[in-house]
Amino acid sequence: MMCLLSANDLTRLSRAMRGMKEDGIVITLGKHKVSASVVPASPAWRVAMLVRLEVWWPGGYASQYFESVEEMSRYGWTVRKRSGC
Repeated sequence: MMCLLSANDLTRLSRAMRGMKEDGIVITLGKHKVSASVVPASPAWRVAMLVRLEVWWPGGYASQYFESVEEMSRYGWTVRKRSGC
């Protein structure tokens, strides 16, 4: 499991999804940067809002969209403790 987002981060993103509002969280862990944001979906998706997860590391970048915070969690992109992993 990747140690990236806290339970509070997930709650914040879930509230944004329910409220249909854009929001975002950026976390820096050493040389890694993580951004999780709620963004409007294009008409190709079956939902109105998406969670966009972006991860930067030295020499690389990855981005993925999820239809819900729960889906993102199932892929293992959570949870970190505030005091560390």
